[in-house]
Amino acid sequence: RVVGSVLTLTSLGLVMFSTLGTASAVGFVYLAYVPMMIGMSVSMSPLTTLIMSSVPPTRAGIGSAMNDTTRELGGALGVAVLGSLLSTGFGHALGPSLRDLPSGSAAAARTGLAGALDVAGRLPAGSAESLRAAARSAYVTGMGNAALVAAAVVGLTAFCASKLLPSLPSPGPATEPAPHGAGAGAQGGDLLDAVGAD
Repeated sequence: RVVGSVLTLTSLGLVMFSTLGTASAVGFVYLAYVPMMIGMSVSMSPLTTLIMSSVPPTRAGIGSAMNDTTRELGGALGVAVLGSLLSTGFGHALGPSLRDLPSGSAAAARTGLAGALDVAGRLPAGSAESLRAAARSAYVTGMGNAALVAAAVVGLTAFCASKLLPSLPSPGPATEPAPHGAGAGAQGGDLLDAVGAD
């Protein structure tokens, strides 16, 4: 219930973020960030607990590695996919404003907001201001598209979490205590197995 609720809150923050425009007040930016920060921070602990409680203590390293791997993979995919959506949306929205520019300048402007502002700095005053405004608007458009896609993905994840995740961790299998003196030998055997595997 916690994971589903806070991921829904994250999705709501992303939807709010997608509505930002070039004239939006800074306070609205913070207002959109708050539910995203709450959702992402509160969801970490229960998700980590679910992963670690699903493996026996002897496999805690594997559970921790899986936890770290999924986070790194999710972060890398998020940057790649959402960054591509932002870049594509920016280039598409800025295209009409680049028709009168030389091909080299137009290509530099399409690289991103910084490139477009750099090109605008070398243009006459009127054309420069027009390109700056178009670049800022195009960047916000691309960012909004990426935020909406992220909101949809997080919303779907929230729904799946509320339906599929257990309310309480399943208890691990009961284990009998090792006979006296067997603990060291068992640990040594595990160590030898690990060394042999390496």
